[in-house]
Amino acid sequence: MNHDLRGAPQPCPWCGATLSAACNAGPEDDVPGPGDFSVCLHCAQPLRLDDALHWNRMSQSDLNALSDEERQGVIAAMATVRNAPEELRRSPDGNQEQSV
Repeated sequence: MNHDLRGAPQPCPWCGATLSAACNAGPEDDVPGPGDFSVCLHCAQPLRLDDALHWNRMSQSDLNALSDEERQGVIAAMATVRNAPEELRRSPDGNQEQSV
């Protein structure tokens, strides 16, 4: 089963990089949906999907409202992206892939 979310490309609300997909990186076996969070693989800033499946910025208060486990997951994902080589942060067509 495919657990990816693919939709119309949209800009990252932080850096403007094109976002075109998301996948579930957690233990759950489902497709990312409203309320799920991610990190832009270009700028490493935190994002959350709204009800229309658009990416929105997560503020510090949004991060603080997460459970400790969720917050640590977002922080770890941000650190992983920041430490990744540039060529691993971009797909071959120049679009950014997301990991939720």
